[in-house]
Amino acid sequence: MVYGNNITLTMFKREWNGVNIFCCRHNKWYSTPRKCSEPKKVNFLFPPSDIKLEIKYDSVDPLRMYAACTLNNSNPACRANFRAASEVIGLERNSSNTSLPRGAWKTKYVVRLNVSKEDDGKDVTCAAECADFQDLELRDTKTIKVPYHPVIKFNISGPMLSITKGERAQVKCIADSFPASNISWIEKTDKGVKAKKQCDNKQECVLDVNADVISRQHFVCAIRYLQFNDNKTLIINIHEPDSVINVILIAGICSALLVIVVIVVLIIRDKRNNDQAKHETVLERNSLPLRENEYNETRNDVVDADDQMEVAYSQQIKKQNVATVCEDTYAEVDKTRNKEQPATCSATESQRTEDGQLMYVDLEFNADRKMPKEAVVKRRDSPTEYVGIDFAKTAAYVAEENDTTEMDSIYVNQ
Repeated sequence: MVYGNNITLTMFKREWNGVNIFCCRHNKWYSTPRKCSEPKKVNFLFPPSDIKLEIKYDSVDPLRMYAACTLNNSNPACRANFRAASEVIGLERNSSNTSLPRGAWKTKYVVRLNVSKEDDGKDVTCAAECADFQDLELRDTKTIKVPYHPVIKFNISGPMLSITKGERAQVKCIADSFPASNISWIEKTDKGVKAKKQCDNKQECVLDVNADVISRQHFVCAIRYLQFNDNKTLIINIHEPDSVINVILIAGICSALLVIVVIVVLIIRDKRNNDQAKHETVLERNSLPLRENEYNETRNDVVDADDQMEVAYSQQIKKQNVATVCEDTYAEVDKTRNKEQPATCSATESQRTEDGQLMYVDLEFNADRKMPKEAVVKRRDSPTEYVGIDFAKTAAYVAEENDTTEMDSIYVNQ
């Protein structure tokens, strides 16, 4: 009687892929107790375990971008299928298959992207395409974000910071960009440069400052963005605890002194201008004789200003003889504002010259003497009019008309 046994293997494991298996029998009654079949290599089929899509940048200026889709651990190797808005997906850039342990494969596909600023925010999708797994749903989607250059700035106003000894401060270097930059803090000293802190693929990096000694420290925030490099310097001044207050007080005192000096200069300048104006007014009044109208206006103003000053008009005096006539005389006025006195003539006949030359006599105004009855002091209602007198002609006229009983009126203004 012959016996036969059939054994069926119904379960395989993923890690058996690529492994040789045997079917063996064992019977001690046979001359060959153990005998196996020819080995068979297991080809275990399995889809990718995961999929990953990346959008990368070759350069920003000019803008060159690409999409890379990776299918991990599959048997056989699968393809990547890219989907996006029209004309965004460009030509295939490259592809590669990498063998993994146990007969698995890693597949990577790269395509160019035709994008501009208008494509910012659009989606790109990568889906696994496997011939042995038609119903496989494995995909990854990323949003296009157009890159832009970073601009370095600090979280303080300006590139300089003043702190007091013993304090601690934090300064943040901000480099907002896409993709993110690599940020480095570097200290510059007389001995060289020293790395303080490194922040890779970050938008900002914080520097801790310990104000241990009084000094001026220089720090540099350097960034690396794709093929673009930039940096910015930070200066930190460390002062004594009271030095900041002293600086503020000194600045305030200097400002106050400056204001006082300006005010004094303005006062002195105004005083000089006023003195100069007064001096010019006096010179103008003491300059050449006033014209007739101007003189009349001046005299009228004086009379109106001081009611006690009155104009005295002398009456005509009867002429007794030639010897007593005051010929060719100029009056000298006593400006003492005392009561008006009649003018007396001190010239005698013997003092006259035969050639008709002019004689100068003084008019004496005696405050103790009384005004003669013939002189009447009165105020005229109409303005006083002064006319030019030719004294040479007047002397000749008096000599020829010496027998007249009356002489011309002489107006004397005290």
